[in-house]
Amino acid sequence: MESFDAVVLGLGPAGIAASIELAQRGHRIAVIDESPEPGGRIYRKPPSEFHVIQHWDRHKAGEHLLARFEDISDSIRVFSRTQVWGCFDNSTLTAIRDGRTLEMNFRNLIICEGAMERVIPFSGWTLPGVMTVGGLQKILLNQRILPGRKVILSGTGPLLVAVGSALIRCGAQSVDICDATGWVENLILLPKILQHSFLLQEALTYWKPLLFSRRVHFHRHQAVVSVSGKDKVESAVITRLDQQWRPMPGSEKTIETDIVGVHHGFLPANRLTRLCGCSHVYDSRQLCFRPDVDAYGRCGGENLYVAGDAAGIGGAILAEIRGKIAGLHVAFRLEGKEDSAFLDEILSLQKRQKKLRQWNDALTRVFTPKKGLYEAIKDDTIVCRCEGVQAGVIRNAVASGMDNINEIKHTRFAMGHCQGRVCESVVLEFIRLSGIPMERIGILNVRPPMIPIPSSALENFVKEHLAV
Repeated sequence: MESFDAVVLGLGPAGIAASIELAQRGHRIAVIDESPEPGGRIYRKPPSEFHVIQHWDRHKAGEHLLARFEDISDSIRVFSRTQVWGCFDNSTLTAIRDGRTLEMNFRNLIICEGAMERVIPFSGWTLPGVMTVGGLQKILLNQRILPGRKVILSGTGPLLVAVGSALIRCGAQSVDICDATGWVENLILLPKILQHSFLLQEALTYWKPLLFSRRVHFHRHQAVVSVSGKDKVESAVITRLDQQWRPMPGSEKTIETDIVGVHHGFLPANRLTRLCGCSHVYDSRQLCFRPDVDAYGRCGGENLYVAGDAAGIGGAILAEIRGKIAGLHVAFRLEGKEDSAFLDEILSLQKRQKKLRQWNDALTRVFTPKKGLYEAIKDDTIVCRCEGVQAGVIRNAVASGMDNINEIKHTRFAMGHCQGRVCESVVLEFIRLSGIPMERIGILNVRPPMIPIPSSALENFVKEHLAV
C-alpha cells in the first residue's frame, strides 16, 4: 500500500490548483480522478480530433492551469479513470481502477468532488430523451453529437443559455428555453456582470447567437410540467408559473420535441465528506447541505480539507482559489511553518474569494428554486429512480411521522445504486416544506461502497484484510 503526504480527489480547477501548490514544494502527493484527462467538466479539453464549436472555448480559460499541471505532473502520482468507494480511519482511501481495488494511505486529504446538477421531477421525466442540461452539454462538446433536432431546455440558471447557444451552433432545428425566472430578475445580475470582464465576455458569447436566431424561443416564467411519448420523448407540456413557481392552470401549451434538458442549478457533491464524518451545515439560500469548512477549507479534522464546488457552489474561478488556499495550507502544515509570505498570499486569495462570492450570492438570489415546483410534483411521479419510489409514498411517510430523512429509507428511497445522490434534495424539500425543522430532518447517511463495484473487487478487499 502506497503512502502520500497528501491525496487530492478530483482534477477540476480546485484539485489541479491544490496539486500544483503541493507538488512544486516537493511533497509526495497523489491525485485521483474518474476521467481520463484533467480539467473537470469545465476545463477538460475536447478530443484533439474534434472541431471545437466556434466561440465555445470555455476550456481555454483553464489552459494556464492545465499547462502548469502538465509541467509538474512527473512529480505527481496520477490515478486517472479511478473512482473512490471508501475511506477508513480518515487515513486510508479505497478506490477501484480497471476492476481492481486500490488502497492508499494519506497524511492529508483534499476533497474536490465538484458539483452535481439539481433536477426537480415532473410527470414522464424518466422517459428516454429526458436528460440533465449538463449531460446534454457533455454530449455536445465532448462527443460532438446532437442528440435531437428539436430541443426544450427547462429550469433555471445561466447553463440554459450556454447550452442553448451550443445547440444552435451545432445545427439544432429549434430550441425552446423555458426559464422559471423573468427578464426583470435577470437584470439584477447586470451590475455584477459589468464588474467582472470575464463574465461580460461569456455573457456576450452565449447570448449573441440566441438573440439573432429565429430557431430560438424564450418562455419566461414557464417550465416543463410533463412529457409524453411511446418509447421516448415525443412532446412536452409547458405552463406559466406564478411568483412562487407554481404552475398556473389554463396556461398549458404542448410542444413537439426530441429532447428535454432539465436543470435547476447545482448542488455540492459531498458523498465522501459525509463518509469521512465531516460536519455539514444546511444552506437555506441554496437549499442544500455543504461541508462546514474553516477559512482554509479544513473540515472534520486537522487532515481533511474540502475545496471547490464541493465546499459550496461558486464556479470555476472561485474553485481554483479555494483549491490553492487548501493546497497552500497543507503544504505549510507539512513544512511546519506559517511565515508572513504565506499569510500574505492567503489573505490576497481570500480577498479575491470574497469578491467572487458576491457574484455567486446574486446568482443564488435569482435562480434558487422556489417551493411551487416541489409542491407541483404529482403523487404518482417517480422521485427515486433507482428504486421506483413515488412522490406520494414519500409524502405519506412524512405525514405518518417520519421526520428524519434517514427514516424515509423505509420506503426504499436512497437504497439504490446512487444512495440518494439524485433524489435526496427533492425528499429533503418535501420534509422541510411540511414544517419540520432542519435539526430534526438531519442529513442522509452514506455507506461504503459509495458506488457500485464488482463483487470480485470487494471479495479481494475483504480477503486481504481478513488475512491481516
